[in-house]
Amino acid sequence: MQHLDTNLGSEADTVVTSPWDTGEVGLFYPNNLKNNHVKTKHHTLIFHNVYAFVSHLRALIGFKLENEMRANIQSCLREEALEWFITELNNSKRHALQTLPLEEGWFKQLLQRFSVPPRRALFRCERVDFSVGNVYRKTHNLVRNLQAAGKHDEDKQARAIWRKLNSSHHYKESIPLPKPGAPLSKLLRDIHFLSHENGYQENDDGSGCDDDYDDNIHGSYEVVQMESRELSVRSQQLECLEDSNVLHSCFVFGIMPLR
Repeated sequence: MQHLDTNLGSEADTVVTSPWDTGEVGLFYPNNLKNNHVKTKHHTLIFHNVYAFVSHLRALIGFKLENEMRANIQSCLREEALEWFITELNNSKRHALQTLPLEEGWFKQLLQRFSVPPRRALFRCERVDFSVGNVYRKTHNLVRNLQAAGKHDEDKQARAIWRKLNSSHHYKESIPLPKPGAPLSKLLRDIHFLSHENGYQENDDGSGCDDDYDDNIHGSYEVVQMESRELSVRSQQLECLEDSNVLHSCFVFGIMPLR
């Protein structure tokens, strides 16, 4: 164990850090078609979604020394991520990952390389269906797809989630519209309780029974691209309307506004 002194003058301000353990931290197997962004296999965390992986690493800051994290994140990389680190990065870029702050180095590079393209992420936000499967996990997936689509404002994320939840006959009016400024974590906690009340059961590996993403659902990738472009235009139009106070409660991420 190591101690990280926060220089605030008391023993309570000293954070105990633990040595790096890749098995404890988890492994990153990037796969943007996996609906299950995070799972556990043989007591090891497996991350398929880069936003889930980076969020997990951010949560470790303060419990792991930053220079230790910079030096060891590559040990978590598998398959395409490992190929990226070995082949796509040159020596100077790999050196930069070891010297730059985590946000400017590792996190920025991972998100740029492995994020779902914004239009495809927006398309997935449109197609999420809360009427079947694990609503709690789908909520977290929706948040990550909104982030990939460039929607980082928590108030807008909360309204997006509420709109999709309220459009499902299973959960209609089950949770009130989040108030502006309310933490997103409260809505996620309410949905977690709601999921348990409905008796949803995960498989042993935490995967549930939801299908993986099918971005080619209409049989043509070109059709998906076209629909994604239409969603992007609709999103921009709705954001302009919201900014002009015409639609105060519209859903601004490419979903139809309240009627």
